Amino acid sequence: PPPPPSPPCPALTRSAAIVIIGDELLSGKVTDVNSGFLCRELHHLGWRVRRILTIPDTADEIADAIRSLMSYNELVITAGGVGPTLDDVTVGAVARALDRPVTRSRILEDRIHKFFGSATTEAHLKLADTPADAELIEVMGGDGLPSPFAAVKCENVIILPGVPQFLQSKWPFVARCLKKPGELAPFHNVALRLGLQDEAALAAALEKVADELGGPAADVRLGSYPVSNQLDGAAIVVTVDGKDEARVRAAAVALRKWMPAAAVINELTDVESIDQTQPGGEEGRK
Repeated sequence: PPPPPSPPCPALTRSAAIVIIGDELLSGKVTDVNSGFLCRELHHLGWRVRRILTIPDTADEIADAIRSLMSYNELVITAGGVGPTLDDVTVGAVARALDRPVTRSRILEDRIHKFFGSATTEAHLKLADTPADAELIEVMGGDGLPSPFAAVKCENVIILPGVPQFLQSKWPFVARCLKKPGELAPFHNVALRLGLQDEAALAAALEKVADELGGPAADVRLGSYPVSNQLDGAAIVVTVDGKDEARVRAAAVALRKWMPAAAVINELTDVESIDQTQPGGEEGRK
């Protein structure tokens, strides 16, 4: 049977955009890992990431990107450009995008003085600069005290560092601000791992089930992805994603019905990655 109809009041989905900042990324000197991390974490919280931009350390381009993304996303996260040197221009660019001045947080300034002591310089104190009236997202240190390097939120923009280690250490504290009880529901997925080599053999099945779901605007999304060097021998992974678990599972059943016989090697649920090149590389999130 076709998947059940969409419920009259589907779980709300909030939209997010990510701005990855750094000349070193665009020149290929550094590999971006922040966008993948942020996408996975936001998806897990129930946010749908609609855009990822990678732009240089240029204040005008950063400000323009933020203004544009703010206009149609409920959240914009920046990563990069918040250090103490001349190429760290993100705070000023965010302030410009929001039509605010840059001010120095007395709270952060005091903490930085305590952290660096007599070695504190003006470059260190640049780390205390924020857009005016910004909110500090407190990050607790290993000693249980607030860190001098808080995350910053201003309107619907959250400013994070570009160094992956620092960004990821701040994320649990940011994530608490982004959970929306009663407003956000988690995404669910089914991953059908196939032994087929010819992706074109799936086209008709995908189109048939997509039409049954309601077309491109449906609340359940289908995807087909060729893979290689998988432990189970899979050559293609077909995914079904959505917030209504019953519709996701029903769509997976419908797909199996229309697929070539014995095509499915394995079926997994609520996976974080379709890659299974290492033991434990793909596990269901229970």
